[in-house]
Amino acid sequence: EFPGGVPSLYPDGRINVIEWHDNSTYFAGVRYAFATFVKVPSMPPRASANSFFFEWGYNESSWGRVAAARASAPSVRALRDLRFEMSSTNQGESSRIWVWIETVTNISHNGSLEIEIPSIYGAMYFDNDTSSDPGRYCKALPVEEYYYGSLPVSEDFLCRRVTYPKSGNEIRIVFFANESGIPSGRYVLELNVTNPNDLMSNREVLTSPCGSEFCISAYSKEPCGSNRQALTCPPFLPLPVPDLDTGEWYSEETAHQDPPWKWENDYWTSIPALSITRSMLFTEIMNNTLDEKLAIGRDDRPLRRSAIIIAFMLNKEKPKQTQTMHVRAPVSWHFDSVCDFWTHVEEVLPGSGLEPRYRDSLGGERVLEPWPSTAKVIQCRGDEHHAYIQIKAGLLPKKLYWFRIGIKRNPLDTPWRRNTWSVTFGSESSGEVPGFLVATFPDAVLDPIVLAWSDKESPMAVPIGIQFNITTNLFVQELHGKALYPMIRVIMPPLFEVVVAGDSQDVQGGDCFVVLQQEGDCRLCGVPFKSNTLKCRREWNRKNVAMVTLLKEEAWLLRGLMYKMWISVYNPHIQNAYAVDPRDWVMESFLGEPVPFASAPDGYALDYKDIDGFKISDRAYLTVEEPLDRNGSVFVPPQDFTMGFPTILEVGDRIELRAPPGYETSREVLSDNIILVECVGFEYLPVQWPSDGEVEEDPTLVRPPTRPPVPPEKPPWAAGTVWTLELPLLPLALNCSNLSNSSGNLAEGNASNSSNCTNYSDFDVSVELFALGLPMWALDAAEAAQNESVGNATTNASVRFLVLRNHCLSESGAVMAGFNWTLLPQDAELSLSVNMSYLLNGTNETNSSMLGHIEYASATNITEVFRLCIQATWVNTTALQELEMEAEFCHEMCQGMFNCSKSGNNTSSCVNSSVHGLAHESECLDSCLFAAPMVHVERCSTVPVETLPPNSSSIGLRVIPSTACVGACCSPNISSDLEFIRVGGASASGNMSGNDSSVWTCDCDDEGLLLIEVLWKSMSNLTIELEKWRLAYEEALELIHWDTFPLQAAPMCYDNKVVFLLGEGDLHPERGLLNGTVIPFSMAYQNPMRPPMWFMNFWTVRHEQGDSVISSAAVASWVVVSKLRYIVIELLTEVLKPEDAAEIHIEFVTVNPADRLDIVAINPQVFNFSQAYITSHPNETSLTHRRRGVAYGGRRLYWPGFTDVQVLERSELELSIGMLVDAVEYVRFDVGGVRIPWNGGQAIL
Repeated sequence: EFPGGVPSLYPDGRINVIEWHDNSTYFAGVRYAFATFVKVPSMPPRASANSFFFEWGYNESSWGRVAAARASAPSVRALRDLRFEMSSTNQGESSRIWVWIETVTNISHNGSLEIEIPSIYGAMYFDNDTSSDPGRYCKALPVEEYYYGSLPVSEDFLCRRVTYPKSGNEIRIVFFANESGIPSGRYVLELNVTNPNDLMSNREVLTSPCGSEFCISAYSKEPCGSNRQALTCPPFLPLPVPDLDTGEWYSEETAHQDPPWKWENDYWTSIPALSITRSMLFTEIMNNTLDEKLAIGRDDRPLRRSAIIIAFMLNKEKPKQTQTMHVRAPVSWHFDSVCDFWTHVEEVLPGSGLEPRYRDSLGGERVLEPWPSTAKVIQCRGDEHHAYIQIKAGLLPKKLYWFRIGIKRNPLDTPWRRNTWSVTFGSESSGEVPGFLVATFPDAVLDPIVLAWSDKESPMAVPIGIQFNITTNLFVQELHGKALYPMIRVIMPPLFEVVVAGDSQDVQGGDCFVVLQQEGDCRLCGVPFKSNTLKCRREWNRKNVAMVTLLKEEAWLLRGLMYKMWISVYNPHIQNAYAVDPRDWVMESFLGEPVPFASAPDGYALDYKDIDGFKISDRAYLTVEEPLDRNGSVFVPPQDFTMGFPTILEVGDRIELRAPPGYETSREVLSDNIILVECVGFEYLPVQWPSDGEVEEDPTLVRPPTRPPVPPEKPPWAAGTVWTLELPLLPLALNCSNLSNSSGNLAEGNASNSSNCTNYSDFDVSVELFALGLPMWALDAAEAAQNESVGNATTNASVRFLVLRNHCLSESGAVMAGFNWTLLPQDAELSLSVNMSYLLNGTNETNSSMLGHIEYASATNITEVFRLCIQATWVNTTALQELEMEAEFCHEMCQGMFNCSKSGNNTSSCVNSSVHGLAHESECLDSCLFAAPMVHVERCSTVPVETLPPNSSSIGLRVIPSTACVGACCSPNISSDLEFIRVGGASASGNMSGNDSSVWTCDCDDEGLLLIEVLWKSMSNLTIELEKWRLAYEEALELIHWDTFPLQAAPMCYDNKVVFLLGEGDLHPERGLLNGTVIPFSMAYQNPMRPPMWFMNFWTVRHEQGDSVISSAAVASWVVVSKLRYIVIELLTEVLKPEDAAEIHIEFVTVNPADRLDIVAINPQVFNFSQAYITSHPNETSLTHRRRGVAYGGRRLYWPGFTDVQVLERSELELSIGMLVDAVEYVRFDVGGVRIPWNGGQAIL
């Protein structure tokens, strides 16, 4: 039992406390427990933590409280943070409604989140989505911006406006998701409505759930028919109406005012509804000048404290008692909890005088009324973006008043879609009042060329781009008698260093390098502003600060346009820690000097932005081969690239190689009617690994270990031209599985497929074998083996494979004079013997006869070899002639048990016998002479054990009719493949033909060698052995291939980028070899039409893991030579005599800025520019000009006038023109005094 027993309840009236007052003993290490009923509150605790606290000695002093514990309570299942806001509460006006709600429990599919609205809102019109059914679904969008923070909703999230006739025409906005449901969390939903035309005042009623007469309540409901519901809830039914745009939904549910808890996921909540108000006559936020902003403390920059002036004029409202003025700012503005509020003229706008006049947004002036002394401000209370000001009676209608209110904090950025304010006083409201912009640089982002740290000894200056928009227009202004030029200041994180002109960077201040241009698709977008329109200075005491002053009109910046600025910097010389977030960059604009806190008359602070910085990565390695052809738009043949990374490449990594803008790395190809984009001429090149000495000198370098030699692809017995077949043979004509080849590859599964064959016994084995490439001489032996393999069950067959291969016999033996193995007698019988021999230190110690059957023995100190011998036996014709002379004797001896000799083939007993009766007794004579007059010859060779098929025996052989042999096979230690050339037939890699008359030749100078062809039968599964050798061979080759090409990811090319997405099969299996390894490859590309600007003319590479850039590198590119565009050269005058000078009109469009134009006469080379001069006048804009009575005009290009040019140098064939022209500039001028060829011809300049 619990030691304290049942406690007393409600000590001292505290209903949430239980106390035990006895002196019970609680033992250490013992678990105690009790159970009781509690009432769950209707909302989460707000005055304390949501926890249960246990204390022993609670009524004692701090010394007597011996132990305490806390247990977190589950979340109270109640809807929370319900808010209902409108951008305008004025009658008949369009408005946006924002509903804030946080749910604790998931709403399952077909469940609903319902917002009950007052009946006066029944005339409120919702913007609807058109549906196929008669009903209408109201548009409800989640507001996911950071300052609202709504969770997203599912695609099937819908909204209905439902009327409940049986519950007093109650109206609800019902949100639901049919399939996915609504997960728990915080939602901010936006609806567009048109307010009702009737006014509604919401008075205080303490007995209502929300404390007001009209409430807005929220419910989280179970779906209809769920197990927890005690009541039925019929589905919504659309109400047909004549006008589909106003169609509604209704439900027959009743008792909806106080639904049972069984219907709810979370307990319901309620707040006061907003009144429907009358519109004020005028309300506006004053647009202050720079000096006025300083006077009132207005600072529109992000997250700054500020103050604004609001002017308003009541319509009919004439308060008779204290009323509350409600100022609603856009979400993300914040007021102080005790806000500042000024009404006196000198407090609202110091220096405005006793009779100030209000300057409205249209430029007009309005008479301001002093704030009545009776309308005393009692207090100003702020709640996030709401301010509530209690004002006593005294304000009058149709009078213009103003006030200044303090702001605790501006938002980080302008809420563009919801930037409206409102002022409500009594029964009147301003409606939506346009807000002002947060003074920042919208959409400002950094675009660094390289993210790697710099070498402190020899840093590389790299440009960093900042793309931005502005809020405050930047142009020169005359204030306080002085011209103030706009300035942009960029403050970089520590260790960045702005590069300045000069031999040393260790100086204070200095002129820095900056480029500013407009972005977009306008005519001059992408063209840098002229250098004389900007001035860049490094701050005197901070090397990481650049100040860019805009000097001329061409460089003024306007709101709504996108710009980009490039500043040359040195990256920090150390790498950021991986876990540390990058530091922000600060971008500011000023009018005048950026004194620490800009103040009149020297400077004014304008816009401000904290731009997300980037992490400094490790240094990668990149080289790019410079092409010979650097002309614009040409296709460059494959060039060499190398890249390396200090971090091991992993699966899922991304490598991006980026060329300067304008380069094209891909091309489109048509494949199977599908357009594919592929890289142009991409190919990996072999890696050049560092030498052992380099690795020893620099331990950070890696190289593959020494690899063992690549094993043969096949075992020695299968090397070269080898014919193999798995038995039993199944007929080809019957679609059975028969596979054979001459490369030692076996076909499995022939026997297993026999059940799929029909009429198996009807096919001719010899025909099938011959069709598979077996020579005719071996057909009988092979057929016999086939019969053995199918004699019983296949699994018990005595033969599994046939192997036909060649062997070289290199040792000569004792033979008869003039004997030739290739010219054996027709009756010669061949046999083959195989003996095991053991070699010790290369010496034949012993052998044992195997006599046709091979078994591989195992030995430790000796080398096993086979001694392969071929024997030929035939009748000795010479001895046969002698026997014929003694035919009678032999005849008699034959009749006497055919004993023709006394011992063996000794025929001495038949000498001097008469010759007679041979023809009649030939059969007897043959039998008699069969064993006696025989010739035996033998040829042997020692071969390695591996050159014969395992567990095999020979069943047929022949001597190949050639006296030569392959040299590689003639060595006693056979290790390489045989290569034969078929004369007049198939190649060596094809199947052997069964035609015995074919001639085989092979490359060997020793004519004393003998080549034989042997048919072996084997009981071993040769497929397994061949597969083992093949896998070992391919594994070794693959490893060597990986060593040569450790990265094999297929690139994806588009525009100027080459991207490598690293997959499982793209990286060397020994991943450590990809740490710092330089990867070479070649790739073709197309040069850009116009050369990239110097600040973008870099090749870069980045190694990314996830969202982080691990390492990067950049290489400055070369200058691309562009081609002039739209060239027009026209002869303006008619030359009638050789001594007449011609006048020529020249026009073109530049691609790059230039200060010199060279004109060279190529053909005919009889031009003469030595007296040339410029005849056009700068800025002349007439469309029709006359030169010696000839009118011309109507240029095909836009005509801005002639270009200001001068002759610099001239000779007979060359003319140099001086000019100052920008990129993409139209250049036009006329040249006179030119002697042209009198004899005519095509002119080429």
